[in-house]
Amino acid sequence: MAFDFPVVMDLVFLRCATIFFIVLSIQLTWKQFIKSFQGGSERFFALVWTSHISSFANLEPHLRILSPSTAWQNELRRALSDGSAAFESLITFFLKGIGVPCPALFADAKPHFSRCVDLSNIDQDGFRSRMFCWAATGSCDREPEATRILV
Repeated sequence: MAFDFPVVMDLVFLRCATIFFIVLSIQLTWKQFIKSFQGGSERFFALVWTSHISSFANLEPHLRILSPSTAWQNELRRALSDGSAAFESLITFFLKGIGVPCPALFADAKPHFSRCVDLSNIDQDGFRSRMFCWAATGSCDREPEATRILV
């Protein structure tokens, strides 16, 4: 299995930095924390790796997309040129996509994005899914046992 080293390091750094600040706040050393982590360091790093959203496939099991009301669905069909797309398929299609769907509108909105959002990755697989997860949960990652995101 090949790993994209910079991506792995970014993931490990972000997750570990968050944990590190938590550890500091409860006055544990890093070594004490790793030793006290249920399952040890191997389980900790496995959890860090598996919770990362690198594509829609990583986010999909954490989503629960409900059908909107009939009236809303009818409005959606009227608004779309072919009238055949369902709400769930529109959400899924968008989250699977890459890049900017509407460059002109994005150019107007871009100055309002936080510097925390790394827009240089916007053309990478998984960017939309990560940003959606971040907006919905406050985290770019999803723990394997976390509750589903209701859409």
